[in-house]
Amino acid sequence: MSEIEGELRMSQPSVSKHLRVLRDAGFVEARVEGQRRVYHIRAEPLQEIDAWLEPFRRFWTKHVDALEAHLNRMEKGNMDSRFRGNDGGARGNDVGECGNDGELE
Repeated sequence: MSEIEGELRMSQPSVSKHLRVLRDAGFVEARVEGQRRVYHIRAEPLQEIDAWLEPFRRFWTKHVDALEAHLNRMEKGNMDSRFRGNDGGARGNDVGECGNDGELE
């Protein structure tokens, strides 16, 4: 468990609790070796979940890709506005302001 504790930066009681939940759910198996338990991931339950999720992936992929593209456009817009000196709509920046006639004041 010390490997897991170190990787996840979790306390030993927290790791034990999570491993118990995973064991009770059938996702891992444990065997005792001396004073320690060695855990192994069981592939079968994860394969069942993977098979159940497959029909949804086709639907999700298109929508998640569209969301990613939208977020990228938003991020690019925010970056562009920062380079133009626009701080997201706040008034009075260092670059200047445009009046109603479009002239820089």
